[in-house]
Amino acid sequence: MYSLTMKKIDTLLLLLCIAIGVIAFGPAAHAQTHTVLGEFGTATTCGPCKYGHAALKNIYAGGQHDFVYVTHVADVNTHSYDRLWTDYNTYGYPTVYFDGGYDLVLGSVSTPQAEADYTAAITNCAGRTVPNIDLDIDVIWLGNATMEISVQACNYETTTYDGHLRVFVTEIESTLGWDDSNGDPYTFALLDYAFDVPVSLAPGLCWSDTVTWDGALHNNGYGVTFDSITMDNVMVVAAVFDGQANQGYSYPPNGNPFNAYYVDQAAAAMPRVPYPVPDIKADGDDGPYSFPSTQNVSLTISLEPNDFAGTTQDWWIVAQKSTGGYFSWVYSIPWHWTAGLKRAHVGPLFALNDYSLHNGTIPMGTWYVLFGVDDPDNSYQGTYQDLIVLTSY
Repeated sequence: MYSLTMKKIDTLLLLLCIAIGVIAFGPAAHAQTHTVLGEFGTATTCGPCKYGHAALKNIYAGGQHDFVYVTHVADVNTHSYDRLWTDYNTYGYPTVYFDGGYDLVLGSVSTPQAEADYTAAITNCAGRTVPNIDLDIDVIWLGNATMEISVQACNYETTTYDGHLRVFVTEIESTLGWDDSNGDPYTFALLDYAFDVPVSLAPGLCWSDTVTWDGALHNNGYGVTFDSITMDNVMVVAAVFDGQANQGYSYPPNGNPFNAYYVDQAAAAMPRVPYPVPDIKADGDDGPYSFPSTQNVSLTISLEPNDFAGTTQDWWIVAQKSTGGYFSWVYSIPWHWTAGLKRAHVGPLFALNDYSLHNGTIPMGTWYVLFGVDDPDNSYQGTYQDLIVLTSY
């Protein structure tokens, strides 16, 4: 392990990066046995790292390999820095460690060359004989940069499996200014861990755990929190590393030694919303929305049922004027507005896209119009709803 002094010296050297060519090592293998994990060691200051970054993006987008990767942008994230320096005794950037160091590629001189070298390394790793370990991950988006992350690892071997679980929370495309030397945001950049724990799996049994991960409570080690992350730009990557240490070298054939713990299974998942998501718009706007009382306004509703698809729920479409009084859109041929708080419909949820409720003028005043679904008991609870504020003047 480097001392702090050596780390500082080597950091200065690494800022020069590696433009000296490419070194790859690792035994050959063939048939795919598991999802391969790549860990890309890089920095925002590294010139040739742009080639490796482009190559990884191309391979991943091609979808020809069962492969996921995490980017360690070491100069802007201490978690990534520690992973590269402490665990891998990194020699320089870029270095991609495949399956925990079973194979690695050091340096990059062009995107096509890096892509060829990385593809060969993935193929090497893909055919490894690995224990029969199943790994599942589920990520529920709770809102406000917060997720519920659940992981389950199962051992289908006849002997106990001892290993280490790492669950990396990444941004699919960095929004933090973590760009490569070409100005492209780094992809699948590590933010912080959700799990970094040893696991011991008895034969035929599973280990599982759930954690609530709040971006506002995690930071890059330099005070930058992750409270601005969004559901559609997060990927959570999980990997189980074998507990058996193997000799690895970050500067092959025998320089910068490290203990390589090979990946036996990996998985990845984006956050999802399991509950229904109603949406109501006025002229395509989420509101608040103001308009002259003489203007025709189009009210539309949409619904993403998600895990509730096909389940019976009460449907509610209700307008309330700020001065009081309810009007409900109810189902009786034809659909129409009626006075009072009344259920629109009871029935199974299904996907709905921009269904037209109203296209015309709206009486003067401030209106609160909602579209919601809840338990089928003909009693409004507002469990899942969207509301728009309209001002007709």
